[in-house]
Amino acid sequence: MCTVYATELEVDNFQYDNGPVDHARADIPGTIANALLKSSDGDTITLTANSPYYLSNKIVIDKLGINFRGNATTHPLQKIVLNSSIIRDTVIFIKKGGSTNLNQLIISNVVIDGNFQANSIIKSCAPNNNPLHPCYKLYGKYIKIDNSTLINAGNHILVMTQNRNIVVSNSILGNAGIAGTSCSVANKTIQCRECQGEIRSNDPSYTQGAAIHVVGSAGVTIFKNYIKNTRTAGINITDTLNSWVIENNIQCVGLNGPGRLNLAPTADGITGYHNDALALIPELSKYYSKEKLERCYRQHDKASCPKQNWYIDKNIISNSGNAGIHVSGHAIFIRYNQISNADNSGINLGDQREKEGLGAEISTDSKIINNTFSCPGQYHRWAKSIDLNHYDSKSVVVSPNSTSTATPCN
Repeated sequence: MCTVYATELEVDNFQYDNGPVDHARADIPGTIANALLKSSDGDTITLTANSPYYLSNKIVIDKLGINFRGNATTHPLQKIVLNSSIIRDTVIFIKKGGSTNLNQLIISNVVIDGNFQANSIIKSCAPNNNPLHPCYKLYGKYIKIDNSTLINAGNHILVMTQNRNIVVSNSILGNAGIAGTSCSVANKTIQCRECQGEIRSNDPSYTQGAAIHVVGSAGVTIFKNYIKNTRTAGINITDTLNSWVIENNIQCVGLNGPGRLNLAPTADGITGYHNDALALIPELSKYYSKEKLERCYRQHDKASCPKQNWYIDKNIISNSGNAGIHVSGHAIFIRYNQISNADNSGINLGDQREKEGLGAEISTDSKIINNTFSCPGQYHRWAKSIDLNHYDSKSVVVSPNSTSTATPCN
């Protein structure tokens, strides 16, 4: 049997044609793109310079189980910077992830600044049946993003569609479609009061801007991240099964809202509803067909409804342009969260659609317990700490929760 050993490729910085080298050029030896081109499955690529790595275009990861790591903790000037506009594109594009939990694609200890020139900072493949498409028969899986800083996206910062086994942990994500003014991403200690900003999308046709945008996926863990300044949601998870959103600090999100920048649409600290497309999740469509989902949503057939098994625990959410948490679906557990200064409800369990329409939710096995609220309804003064919108209250456990008056309202 032949044993294949992984290789570590170190990438330094250097001058090329009387200026900083363009690390998006795979034809130049020593660049990030060249290292990715030369790499094999399971290799490690390490950034070693204490200076910015400039890109004119996206870089593509198309090998399995790559360990892409920086030294941002010990090299304060090290960061990847996009210095050219690439509308409707991303800074790092993941064509392949990992193969197992023991062979993940890992992006760690890097700082990536999109400079508001790309729509997103990191995006992974969604499956496509067109043989000419770059994601033909590919989708992101076994991907871990850890201890990194991802900032200044024209729209969403992190985009994952129809992926599975995703971890985003111990990272800073800030300025999604908006440049914050009174609340700096770099200074975590600032107490946000106004949470104003300036719209910075490079694509006027697209008005969304979430820090983390996950759709049609399974097995998602979002843990101990710091999220600040987003045009719409802090974390958006829709049509997704088996998710854990735990111990994140989310501030100044949904700034499009009427109480903030007076633009539509608004969004929440943590959000996810319109769960009509769960049948699109890779490898799960045989369990949740379109017909079965229609029986769930149109005919309220609980036996046909997939349990999402979504755990939202111990998050701190302050200053959101709509609700602190706004979700809908089946088997959602919202526990031990601290929510303050939401423009609308603290927690809204419900869809935006009418009860009779596709997407009306009849929750089963959902719980809202031990959450703490202060100052809900900062803009919509009629809002409640907890709002069960179109839900049968008998199907949801809501106890105990509390409202705090210790912190003054804005």
